Amino acid sequence: MSCTKWVKTLYLTQIFLFMSIPSVDFNKSIERRKLVYNEWKSPIFDRLFTWFIGLTVIAVVIGLLLNNGFDNSIPLICITAAITIWMLGNLLLMDTLVKIPGRDINSNRKNILSSFNELFDDLEIKDSGQNIIRDIKYSTNSKYNTNSRIITILFDNKDVYLNITSIIKYSSVSPFSGWFNYLKCKQVARAFILKQDHILYK
Repeated sequence: MSCTKWVKTLYLTQIFLFMSIPSVDFNKSIERRKLVYNEWKSPIFDRLFTWFIGLTVIAVVIGLLLNNGFDNSIPLICITAAITIWMLGNLLLMDTLVKIPGRDINSNRKNILSSFNELFDDLEIKDSGQNIIRDIKYSTNSKYNTNSRIITILFDNKDVYLNITSIIKYSSVSPFSGWFNYLKCKQVARAFILKQDHILYK
């Protein structure tokens, strides 16, 4: 099988398997500080395809550097290093959970949802009332679906764990949004902590 056919087969397979949001293993996700899924098929195929894209970008960039040689190529080396670090960071951060110290589950739930609503005008997260909130917000661009996001919130005693995952067409995880979503989670965390401190010292 050619490389092109293999990629196409892998892509179509992960599209078929990832038609809905896979459920998260709460305890393992908390323990590993990253999203761990209950179903193995769809997340593995999806992450395999995402890593394939990311590593392909890195390989292409490094290949261009090698083809141009290293003489008088300091700017090219710097660009290659920056793109490589950026891509690896995206891949490593896409499933990372950001931990936020809280107070109690009731105030945590109220303040984290309030923080999301303040920072994201287009989000309205459905509160399931459980220790896991996992919601998907589809892009209004139905043709490309490039701005859809999966929001994951885990409540563990006094702590809250966050993850935002961007998805592209057919619910494939984007390999280019890890840094951006991680920083967004940090932004939500700061807003949440301010709310908790305000309540504490009110």
